[in-house]
Amino acid sequence: MTQPISNLVATWIPGTGIQLTWTPAPDDSNVSHYEIYALENVLSYTPSWNLIGTSLPLTTASGYASNSQATATIGVYPPASSFVVPLSTMATLFASGGVAPTSLAFSVIHRIDASNVASTAVSVSAFQQPKNQAFGAPHLTNNIALDPFGQFTTTAQDSYSEIANSVGMFLGTIKGQRTVVPNYGVDDMPLNQLDVTQIQSDLNKAEDRANALVDVTYDAYNNATLSVRVQAGQGGIQ
Repeated sequence: MTQPISNLVATWIPGTGIQLTWTPAPDDSNVSHYEIYALENVLSYTPSWNLIGTSLPLTTASGYASNSQATATIGVYPPASSFVVPLSTMATLFASGGVAPTSLAFSVIHRIDASNVASTAVSVSAFQQPKNQAFGAPHLTNNIALDPFGQFTTTAQDSYSEIANSVGMFLGTIKGQRTVVPNYGVDDMPLNQLDVTQIQSDLNKAEDRANALVDVTYDAYNNATLSVRVQAGQGGIQ
């Protein structure tokens, strides 16, 4: 198996699209290319990754004329370690109804053409910036961690990410686990007996900034998918 990329970053640029950048795979070459996939059908039991673009090897041409003869040289180099997802592609993904309303997820695979061997995929999510960015002081993230610079990771107070993290912490807690707030979290019930009305009510009491809508769907095998739409501020996240 060939080596994967690293340090994949997605930047949502208003009016342009989403800029993906990454550190090239250690073994990439002029016979490699990078495949960019978008995550779709996120609310289905089996989400799918669909190819939306490819970063191919770079070619350059140079030449000169000597004694009435033209000499040309073609250079082939490893593919670019960046890709722009254009607004038209983003619009198509949002129109499909199979993605979150204000975020998109992508993965990048390194493939060697000669052997058609592919690396493992590296994934990242891009979030639309809220119109109102007047956030308060940063807070430590729920899962204490260090960033690449050795500093504690933080999230902006009242930002979408902080509210979404708070919702995730609530949904991942069973009532009674937190002895100081015993009613915090969801009831420990079988998946086929989820009371979404109660979950939604309890969630919005515990995190009133979320203004959340909760729903549950079941597939043919009675597997439950709990979806939560967080309508904090402008628009919403899911």
